[in-house]
Amino acid sequence: MTNNSGTFLNGIEVSYRTEDARITRHAVDFNVDVQNLSLEKSVKIVYTLDDWATVKEFELDFQQYYRVGYYNYLYSPNAFDVERWSGRLRYDTTNDPREIEFAVAYTVNGTTYWDSNYGQNYKLVGLF
Repeated sequence: MTNNSGTFLNGIEVSYRTEDARITRHAVDFNVDVQNLSLEKSVKIVYTLDDWATVKEFELDFQQYYRVGYYNYLYSPNAFDVERWSGRLRYDTTNDPREIEFAVAYTVNGTTYWDSNYGQNYKLVGLF
């Protein structure tokens, strides 16, 4: 797994690290860091389980504080005005998906910023 982040217009950064993804048989946990630009915002995962034949969206939740290491917690937003957003995406296993392909969308002040792994989208392969 790799550490990828995207920097976008006006220096806005949305950061997703694939090593933060925790995968279980029926779910994937996501952690996404974004710059705090406004009180009103939305952070979501836009994903597919079938090579973009269908597209779904999953809203992430703001985390007031989060754990870093075994004993340390950071408050969100931190000293660099970066917030942590997290969520658990549960998926239907009846179609036996082998991978999830996705990008992160951060909407704030009427503009959507994307982290799409530099235009290649993120892929988590071998879900089962």
